[in-house]
Amino acid sequence: MKEYPITLRVYPKVTLERVIKGVEDLLDYYEHPRATRFNDGQCPLCDFSECESCLWYIFHHMGCEGFAKKMFDEGISEAKKMEEWRVLRRKELKYWLRELKRPGVKVIEDA
Repeated sequence: MKEYPITLRVYPKVTLERVIKGVEDLLDYYEHPRATRFNDGQCPLCDFSECESCLWYIFHHMGCEGFAKKMFDEGISEAKKMEEWRVLRRKELKYWLRELKRPGVKVIEDA
């Protein structure tokens, strides 16, 4: 667990509850091998903030594309098809949910 609760910089009118729901939706996608709703489209996290403020940057200090390249030498579109990626994402998303549900998480609207 992180030492201090995280601070999210989000688009106007985005709530912590909405971010948690987006992470839960992603986790559901990765837990069900036949799920396809995020295969080609944007992940729900992209709807909440600028790329530089995404949860990827909070936890990995890089975006999803950079992380996929670093871990699997593939772009995000190709990495999503790999079982190793899905296993990694399930573990990470559960951790992200625990962090988001901690008391003291702050949400700041970026105009």
